[in-house]
Amino acid sequence: MPQPLVSLIIPVHNGSKHILNLANNINSFTYKNIEVLIGDDASTDDTVEKIQEYQNLFPNLCIVQSVTNIGPGAMRNLLISKANGLYIAIQDCDDLSNSRRIEVLVNFLETNAAYDFVGSNCSLNWNGRRWDSITCPTLPTLRNWLLQNSVVHASIIFRKDVFLKCKYSESLRIGEDYYFLTSAYLKDFKFYNIHEDLYTYNISKTDIKSRSSKYFLDILKAKAAISSLFTGPLSFAFLVINILKLIIGSMRSLFYILSHQNNS
Repeated sequence: MPQPLVSLIIPVHNGSKHILNLANNINSFTYKNIEVLIGDDASTDDTVEKIQEYQNLFPNLCIVQSVTNIGPGAMRNLLISKANGLYIAIQDCDDLSNSRRIEVLVNFLETNAAYDFVGSNCSLNWNGRRWDSITCPTLPTLRNWLLQNSVVHASIIFRKDVFLKCKYSESLRIGEDYYFLTSAYLKDFKFYNIHEDLYTYNISKTDIKSRSSKYFLDILKAKAAISSLFTGPLSFAFLVINILKLIIGSMRSLFYILSHQNNS
């Protein structure tokens, strides 16, 4: 039986140093019927040149370039509009997928027609070392969506026809992913999580230290936008819960940096 085509969507901005690792990672996938759509969002480094240098490692590569920085939401919308796959898979350029990730998630959707999205658990790597993991509920409930522990966005694969009813926010620079997912959930699309670490987030000390006050203002803007998707008291509850989570998460990251600064 032929494998359905999967479109792997990767927005990139100044990601030159990650391109070779990304290419090798994708080339290791056990699932082979993939097209790779990389969107260069007005990079000022040599991202495009690196993609072209290693293009033989990317299966069915399509490079989309924007001359102005349109943001990750707009770039994902643009890439999905050009995708030919039955399924859309997400990946960030600086992260890694388990070689079996696409195969496992596509097999689930192929045999479970009631579901529109499938994701997985996720490992967190700090400066190349495993730091923590994210375990998602098998079937996310409203409570999970309010707490924003429902699904790891970058781990997901979804049916392309979802895109007819839901788009990424193009006004948000942070949180556009969970705006999209929450919108899909509230429109009754069905989610499932597989309890296996099939995706790895890579976090570095530089990433944390480079976060400015604008970064946190953008997060607050995203929380407000997502809260507007809920109605009545749920909207207020979402905002309060997630502002508290933001404060706690920031303190935890700072503590981890301080306690490991001699080991990095």
